[in-house]
Amino acid sequence: MYSINRRPLLGGASDSEFEDDIETEVDDSNISIPDEKPFLKSYEPQDKISLTVRMVGSQCTILLLFIMTTTFVEVNTDKWQNQFLIITLATVAVVNAASAIFGGSLMGIVGKFSPKYITAMSGGQALGGIFTALAEVCSLWIGASPALSGLMYFIIGDIVLLLSLIAYIILERAPFFKHHIIEKVPDRAKSDYSINGEVSFSTDSNVSYTRIIKRIWHYGISIFLVFFITLAVYPAITVLVESQYKGKGHAWNDIYFVPVVTYLIFGLGDYAGRVLSGIFQWPKGNPWLVMFMSVARSVFIPVIMFCNAQPRHHLPVYIHNDIYYILITVMFAITNGYLCNLTFILVPTIVDSQEKEVASAMMGAFLGIGLASGAPLSLYMVKAL
Repeated sequence: MYSINRRPLLGGASDSEFEDDIETEVDDSNISIPDEKPFLKSYEPQDKISLTVRMVGSQCTILLLFIMTTTFVEVNTDKWQNQFLIITLATVAVVNAASAIFGGSLMGIVGKFSPKYITAMSGGQALGGIFTALAEVCSLWIGASPALSGLMYFIIGDIVLLLSLIAYIILERAPFFKHHIIEKVPDRAKSDYSINGEVSFSTDSNVSYTRIIKRIWHYGISIFLVFFITLAVYPAITVLVESQYKGKGHAWNDIYFVPVVTYLIFGLGDYAGRVLSGIFQWPKGNPWLVMFMSVARSVFIPVIMFCNAQPRHHLPVYIHNDIYYILITVMFAITNGYLCNLTFILVPTIVDSQEKEVASAMMGAFLGIGLASGAPLSLYMVKAL
């Protein structure tokens, strides 16, 4: 993206013809595949492709493509912009397809563990957002160029992906992991053990997807609403919100306000919400209340729309104060994290043991559909400002 979006053409020509459209093109590639991720996990392929192949294979694919993308950061692509655009979009699509398989498989795995481990997985996702926000703030603080920042981001990403791959390979061989994955399979399920310790099994023939849907649909709709509402305004609208004191010559207002409030504070709030839901697990046994809480979050859409997002041509600004906007962001983030993790914790408690993997993966499907639905809506929200 950097080579298309920012680098001037050789010979002093104007910016790339793709500069204005690259974000939209990448967004289209980004949401077209990954949001079907749990379906890749929830249906027949899980019976035919072992857990190791799905988890390790998807991570290897992502790592290799990230390494390839890293090499392009310092490559001048001005003379082959069309080809580079195609490569970029194809890479985004494949990475997200691999992420789909990885995410669906991971959700199926954690569904077999106790709530504290589900919270650990969910919290880890939020920590990823915090880490990237801190990286951006540090990059701004040291005054790194866009090229150097992009290179460092991808190198860090490569290292994290490699460590994640190694950690999973080690984890898969741990007796604790095998106990939760293997022992909870019904006796009548088929199991195959290979020399290297890899385990695969076919789902019990009595597992009914229809029965699972009937049990979990309240929580499925809830998590769909959580991410649909979040993606409708975050980050498309929130990234446009400016400090009331912007232009006064202060670095906080002009440089750090957006990355700190929009990304870092939201990430911290999201993480806090996930941790809190792991502790309290409220409301338990009342799916209708969970659904109501998810619907109630829709109030954040107009509230954030009336914050100081610029430029705007239609709606007035009613919330100018930075403190109010920060408090809104904190509540928006905490409720997002709380309800997200809560639904994942509660779903395994309302299905049979042999249904937990499929049920958790189906929850990922609802989450993905929420992402796929909310992201396009955000484009209209921006135009409505």
